[in-house]
Amino acid sequence: MTVKMRHIRHFLVLLPVILLTACVGFFNGEDQNLTAQERFPITVEPDMVTLEIAAEPGHRRTNSAQRAQLKALAAEYQYRGHGVIKVAAPNGAVNTASASALAKNIVANLTASGVQAAQVKRTTYVPSSGSAAAPVMISFTRYVASVSKCGLWDDSMSNNPRNTPNRNFGCATQNNLAAMLDDPYDLVAPRGMGPASADRRSTILKSYREGETTGAKRSQSESGTVSKVKDN
Repeated sequence: MTVKMRHIRHFLVLLPVILLTACVGFFNGEDQNLTAQERFPITVEPDMVTLEIAAEPGHRRTNSAQRAQLKALAAEYQYRGHGVIKVAAPNGAVNTASASALAKNIVANLTASGVQAAQVKRTTYVPSSGSAAAPVMISFTRYVASVSKCGLWDDSMSNNPRNTPNRNFGCATQNNLAAMLDDPYDLVAPRGMGPASADRRSTILKSYREGETTGAKRSQSESGTVSKVKDN
């Protein structure tokens, strides 16, 4: 009887573990093992930024409002643009000559705003109607990030006997990450490394060769010492 009772006690001790393991294997499957990144993936897709500059016959230079638009476009291109900026003038329209001169002026405005000349490509296009004045088209490619739609919000968090994650778990985090990306293309491929600081490197090497401290000196306000308080 003693041996049987001992086996029974061991079985009773292990019974909760057995039941818990059975529940986990029975109720929770592959869908419950998905991470937030797998459940709500961030999709990066190209987006074409386009600006049209009207080119009326005889209109060969940009006005102040158009220059402001070009400056804003150049800033956006330098921030997250990829490839080249295309400046397309109409070919075969009534304003072809003035549009070609305007396109040249547009290129000058872009380079004056900080865009390198090699990053601007002049081209032409055939307008749908050759009899009307057609605009000069400026365009470049950037990338935008989006997250798959979140789940339903009608789940009862107070009744979850299977202890499965909520269908929206991680959705807000993924959306916030997509919104905070400096350039969504960073998720596609890493950026190239910038040039090293030769001046700082020379300073560190000079101090190292002379046996001096290579770290930057701290000021008195940066000290980590604890102040001494005098007891009365």
